Amino acid sequence: QSTWGKSSFHFHRRSSWRGRRMATFTFRKAEGAPEFCTLRDETLRESFTKWGLGDATVVHRLSFDEPFQPYQEKEFVNALFNSDALRQVFRCGNRGRAGPLPSGLLSASSRVLGTSCTDLSLFRRLSADEVVVRNNGALVKCFEDFIDGFVVGDRLRELLLDPNSELSDLFTEAERGELLFWLLEFVALGGEINQYEDEFEPYRAAVRALYRDLVSIARFESGEPRIVSHVFAVTALATADDPGGNVLFASGSRQDRCAVCVDPLRRTVAVLYHAW
Repeated sequence: QSTWGKSSFHFHRRSSWRGRRMATFTFRKAEGAPEFCTLRDETLRESFTKWGLGDATVVHRLSFDEPFQPYQEKEFVNALFNSDALRQVFRCGNRGRAGPLPSGLLSASSRVLGTSCTDLSLFRRLSADEVVVRNNGALVKCFEDFIDGFVVGDRLRELLLDPNSELSDLFTEAERGELLFWLLEFVALGGEINQYEDEFEPYRAAVRALYRDLVSIARFESGEPRIVSHVFAVTALATADDPGGNVLFASGSRQDRCAVCVDPLRRTVAVLYHAW
C-alpha cells in the first residue's frame, strides 16, 4: 500500500530516447478513468467555496493512445490544448467571463512541477519551533500587510508571498518547485473572495486530497513505490495572431493556475484549471 492509497503497477525503466521519432498525440474522453474525488467531497467542497475556489476550479480528464516520455513535454501540452477532445469541454476565463478556447493553432508555455515528494513531510518544518504553525495547529499571526493583491495576516501567507521575509529560506527553490508546494499556494491564497483559515489542517487536508487525485504511483521491481506522473504548470497559451498574448489567463494574478498531470502508464491526463 502506498502513502497515498493508489493502486500500483510494476514499472520497468525505459531505454534512451535519443534518435527516436517524435510522437503525435491524440486525445479522447477518458472512459473508466479514476474519479476526481476532491471536488465531490462535501467537506472539501465547502472549504473550496469558503476559499473562493469552488466555482472557478475545474478538472478535465482525458486519455491518449501514444507512449509518453518526459522530454515530450512541449509537444504533449501543445497537442493537448489543440485537441478537439479538450476544446469540447474546456472553458478559459473566470466564471461568467469563461468562454471556449479560440480557434486556430495554440502555443503553450509550461514548466515542470516536481513530484519527488511522496508525502506531506515537506510541511513538518512549518511547525518546527512554531515558526508558522503552533503546536495546537493554529497559524501564527503577523502584522497585516498587502502583497500582490493578497491580505497577509499570518505567517503562512507571509512565507508564500514575501520574498524579503525571514521565512523565505525555510524552503529551497527546488522545494518551492514541487507540486505539493504549488498546491499549498493554490489553496492557502485562494480566490478573489476568500475566508482565510485560522488553522493549517484544512489546507493540509486539501493538498493531500488534490495530490492523491492528480498523481499516480507505481511499484518498481524492488517493491519501492514511486510517483510516475509527470506534471507541468501551464503559464500561458498564445494564438498565432498574438504570439505574445495569453488566452488562458487575463488577470495576471499568481493564482491563475493550470496543471497538466500525465499518467504514462494508464495513458491519462488530468487538467486542473483555475482563473482569477
